[in-house]
Order: sequence, then structure tokens, then C-alpha cells
Amino acid sequence: MAWPTHESLKDTRAFLNYATQAWEEGTDFSYAIRTKEYSRLIGSFGVLHDDGKIQFGYIFSPSQWGSGFATEVCKTMMSLLSRIDGVYRIGTFVDAENESSSHVLVKSGLVEEARLTKWFRFVNQEGKAKDCILYRLP
Repeated sequence: MAWPTHESLKDTRAFLNYATQAWEEGTDFSYAIRTKEYSRLIGSFGVLHDDGKIQFGYIFSPSQWGSGFATEVCKTMMSLLSRIDGVYRIGTFVDAENESSSHVLVKSGLVEEARLTKWFRFVNQEGKAKDCILYRLP
């Protein structure tokens, strides 16, 4: 993931304050993903909206990997996001080594746009510059 993990309750409170303000400004929308059966929190989906250009990302508990939730959420969100007036681009990027997320994105209708060498430093991977794949919704 592209953001640092929360180390304390203070980190979580700071994020919630940021998320509330960003939602009100219409620039960043964070969604909790819960199971239908028990309403158990299993992940989140985030949307950065920059005047018609949307970048998104998601994260799930490792206990939920391989269950189809990521594909279900991505397909649903691609459908919803593509219907917003003024949106001209929807995309995201992944660590080139994250084959599972690449499969989810392709199954969700996105296409590979570019492979970028040493393009992003993931804070939770020792800040090492990683190769990434850029995806977009056609």
C-alpha cells in the first residue's frame, strides 16, 4: 500500500480528521468495506478526485485475500465512478510484483497503460523505489 500503516490511535484520529475534511471538499473519499453477513470490517477503498481525474486504491485484510471481495468492489466502483459527470480518467498503479492486484484490476475492466521503472517508493517497503504498472479504465 502507498500510505504508512497506523502505529497509534493518534495516527488513526489524524486520518479520520483528514478524511472528513477531504470528503467535505470533494477531493478524497474513503469507504469502509464490510461483509454483508456480519458487517465485519475487511478492507477499504479510496478515491482521489482531482477535477475529473480519479485515482483509486484498495486494501483488504490478508484473511480476505483470494475471496473475490477485491474484484467485486472494484467492478462496482468502476461502474459508479465512470458515471460521474466530468470524469475523464480513472486509473491506479500497483507494485509490479503484486500480481494478485494486477489480476483484480484486469478482471475489473482496467487495462495496462504503462510499466514504470523505479516509479514509486512504498513507505511500508523500506521506501525502496519499485517498478510499477499503471492501469486505466478505457
